[in-house]
Amino acid sequence: MEVLADRDTGRERFSRVKVLQLIHGLNTGGAETLVKEYALRLDREAFDVTVLCYERCDSPYEGMLRDAGIPVIYVCDDLAFNGRKSCFVKLIHHFARYVLVKRYIKKINPDILHLHLLLSGYVRYAKPDRKTKLFYTQHFQTERWKANHPEDIRHMAWLLQNYDTQLIALTEPMRRELNALFHRTDTVILNNGIPLDQYESRVSKSEMKRRCGIPEQSFVVGHVGRFDTVKNHEFLVRVFDEIQKRERDAWLLLIGSGPLEASIKKRLAELGLQNRAVLLRNRTDICDLLHAMDVFVFPSFSEGLGISVIEAQAACVPCLVSTGTPARAGISNHIAYLPLSEPPEKWAEQALRATKSGEPWSYDHIEDWDIRTIIKKLEAYYLEKAGNRGGGDEGREQDR
Repeated sequence: MEVLADRDTGRERFSRVKVLQLIHGLNTGGAETLVKEYALRLDREAFDVTVLCYERCDSPYEGMLRDAGIPVIYVCDDLAFNGRKSCFVKLIHHFARYVLVKRYIKKINPDILHLHLLLSGYVRYAKPDRKTKLFYTQHFQTERWKANHPEDIRHMAWLLQNYDTQLIALTEPMRRELNALFHRTDTVILNNGIPLDQYESRVSKSEMKRRCGIPEQSFVVGHVGRFDTVKNHEFLVRVFDEIQKRERDAWLLLIGSGPLEASIKKRLAELGLQNRAVLLRNRTDICDLLHAMDVFVFPSFSEGLGISVIEAQAACVPCLVSTGTPARAGISNHIAYLPLSEPPEKWAEQALRATKSGEPWSYDHIEDWDIRTIIKKLEAYYLEKAGNRGGGDEGREQDR
């Protein structure tokens, strides 16, 4: 954050804080949606935001950000052999991405560098200016990180040692785990906020079903999430197969995209369910689409939080979720948890039972999830760090 002189008064004034959001790409997952919200909602008078990605994900978010005047940079656009898929070219591109990310970080020279997901190795290689303040949000369960990505943890430990870095957790258990893992006490909790005002029903449930190509009187089982192994769509399809045996008017509404999309379509066809399922890709109107659902089923193997579950409850859709979803996601009296060890038949029965409760909806501090509140907290964290932007300990080792 540079100090400038006002032309008229000669007094010092501060320019905007340069914030760089670093993420692999802009698909419509939870972490990516949060980055999009951060970029769109941070105060433009106080912050100059850029989003840096290393791959394109066929996402509608890029257009939303560009229309808002927020630069989105893809380092993959600078790769020398785009379109070629040989092993040799993939190897070249792997190393080239590190060089390109470093080049853009050096060029932008942000006051705040906020990284998401598994990118600490890129930042370590880039070695930003020592005055740059780092933020890191942990978006998935710490045990998964430890089991599957120990190298990324080692890179993060190095960043914590060599840069002023703020760790952000999504839940209290995650905060404790991060503090224990890195021997710290200063990890903060920042909820994945959602635009609460947009989840009130603006059209009827029957109208939303019609817009999705689903009969108005049908029973809709819904899910929002990336087609990835951890989301456990295979089990979800088996649950729906059992539901439609009990509820002849049942339909399945899947919202998302990802590498397993084709295999899930194939599985639906194998079970003869392809004409009872609707798959919607890369949608930005999730707030409205949730109102087409009668029950939300979420059988993930594990979740850092499960923001889709929060969204479904905000839209008053009863939820049935796996015990791999943190209890923190249960913000209402219309959510039930089941272990994945229970058979699909049990899940189907519970999903149908969830819609028959006549209990009025009540929430546990739903206002804590309002994105406007979250943004104000994030802005305060950024400004506090940027205000202390100074040189690090000169004696600290830059690399080992």
